[in-house]
Amino acid sequence: MQLDDHMRIGSVTKTITADVVLQLAGQNRLDLDDPVSKFLPATLNGSAMTVRQLLAETIDIAMAHPPYFAPGAGFHYSNSNYEMLGVIAEQVGRKPLAALYAELVTTPLGMAQTSLPAWDDTAMPDPHPQGYMFGNNEIGNAAYNAALAGDKAKAQITVAPGTQPNDVTLLPVNGQASGGAISTLGDMAIWAKALGTGQLLTPQLQTERTQYGAGSGYGLGLQRTPSGLVGHDGAVPGFQSSVYFHPPTGTSIVVLTNLLLAPNTYFPEALPAERITQLVQQAVIEG
Repeated sequence: MQLDDHMRIGSVTKTITADVVLQLAGQNRLDLDDPVSKFLPATLNGSAMTVRQLLAETIDIAMAHPPYFAPGAGFHYSNSNYEMLGVIAEQVGRKPLAALYAELVTTPLGMAQTSLPAWDDTAMPDPHPQGYMFGNNEIGNAAYNAALAGDKAKAQITVAPGTQPNDVTLLPVNGQASGGAISTLGDMAIWAKALGTGQLLTPQLQTERTQYGAGSGYGLGLQRTPSGLVGHDGAVPGFQSSVYFHPPTGTSIVVLTNLLLAPNTYFPEALPAERITQLVQQAVIEG
């Protein structure tokens, strides 16, 4: 592992997609309270669902299932929301989402090592490590659902001693706007501060972005942890990321790992980047 390695950042991608959408709103090219049906007419409940609501949370798959609740009546973390936001951004910005990333975020901030490949492009820029995971996506999803249900015994990836992890470096991430970006430690250190301070947004938009849900801790494309960090984490096969900023002290914490889940460990405690972030916060901020 090297400090300049390229890593998949998973759902930290959502924070960049959200920034693009908010900047387009700041340019009066869309309104956060526009109905989704204005851009995607076939969307279920699209006339009652707003761009703002998409921010506070793969299209064909998602639309095949009934909604959990009426628009605005609850919170459910969703990759589908951000894939829809990516399509809306491309319509309004009249460019591919990757070009909007470059124009509005990565070039202004000097994040030259951050990219957004097409959803089916599995190549990794050099240098990069191999990405590993124990089990597979199906096993991981089962452990995740068991954790949500409170079944601690089933909420882990169980492997025999000596079992080697699978190399999933080139496995597709099955999304673009919600989790497809690739970056480096240095670029994410730049992004953590820019995200936490609203560097690319007007003060009004940053204020709107940081209105966190009482139950979810989720704002418009970023989350606030109970300990006061703001940012996002991400997990895709082979890689896990944690990118946060601590406003009271101006401290950025960025952790990128090339392992998704620790084996034989309760799921909420098996995400290495999140656990390392907690340890760094305790030592550096709370120490």
